[in-house]
Amino acid sequence: MAYRVEIDSITESKWNCLLRQFDDASLYQTWAYGQMKAGVSKLSHLLLFCQDELVAMSQVRITNFPLLSSGIAYVHWGPLWKRRDGAQDLRHMPYVIRALRQEYVQRRGLMLRILPKVIDDDLKEKVRSVYQHEEFVFSADPDQTFLVDLTSPLEEIRSRFDKNIRRDLRNAEKQNFRIIEGTGQEALGTAVQLTKEMKERKKYFGSEPSHLLVLQQNLPEELKIRLIVAEHEGEPVATLGWQTIGKIGFPVIAATGNKGLKLRASFLLWWKMIEFYHENGYRILDVGGVNANRNPGGFLFKSRLTGRKDPVPDRYIGQFTACGGRLLPLLFRAGYAVRSSYRHMRALVAKIVRDRAHRTK
Repeated sequence: MAYRVEIDSITESKWNCLLRQFDDASLYQTWAYGQMKAGVSKLSHLLLFCQDELVAMSQVRITNFPLLSSGIAYVHWGPLWKRRDGAQDLRHMPYVIRALRQEYVQRRGLMLRILPKVIDDDLKEKVRSVYQHEEFVFSADPDQTFLVDLTSPLEEIRSRFDKNIRRDLRNAEKQNFRIIEGTGQEALGTAVQLTKEMKERKKYFGSEPSHLLVLQQNLPEELKIRLIVAEHEGEPVATLGWQTIGKIGFPVIAATGNKGLKLRASFLLWWKMIEFYHENGYRILDVGGVNANRNPGGFLFKSRLTGRKDPVPDRYIGQFTACGGRLLPLLFRAGYAVRSSYRHMRALVAKIVRDRAHRTK
């Protein structure tokens, strides 16, 4: 088969159109997200064609090390290769991985790090073997999640919830909530404010949600985060937002205010997200990052959505790294160790603050 690679030959609008051709597309491969995280000058885009048909693509974020001419080429939730038309041919995978390596490792002298975020159990081993055959170094993905199967009828999905989830959902449905849906900046602004209120209540350090305002503004309408806000007596009390790209459901922002917590508003919003994904043909919901130490309440809530008795988190396929020298991996590991220590310190401080607040109640 004749393969052809194009590098940085595409416009943002065309990239957005092509994203909709892939079932494994996600918010993290959108141009707007990459630009928000890395800046437009640090983005690169690779297209792989087989006999002039697009079969894979990848957005790459580039980070340069200070005082050095090299850095890291970072692929998050990619490369994309599951075509929406059903053409999910693993035979193309070695070629897109090889193309990424040739461009960013061999030609540009960067370290290449790929986090595919594959969650399909029947594909994990096959995909992992492709990376290993292409001599990428494997390491475990530190992120954990829980998966909710959406292929059954809605009544069956709901019946699999933990009994406590079903009870709280029934109670939430009895409340006089006004549900507002949309993609506008006003709803997202409300979501950001509720997130700040929730972080203060839980006494934990999380990512700053205000960057989503910039992201939402720059996304085209068909790729925007879908938001719902629950109002009670005219006051916003809970919000949930999720991606609408690809065929794997994923919540992007979730927050419950102090009043919404008592009214169990979040249970109703999560159910409405599941209804949306089910009605639009999504087969699975990835509930997003979970951590029993940093956010025990969120961990428990999400685990109870799976219907499993054993709440062992699901794991992504892993991380894969390629590098032409020895110095870059050492620098990366050192930087990663510093970042991990910093995150551990923040989590420890948050736990001390939570424990202290609990004791003073």
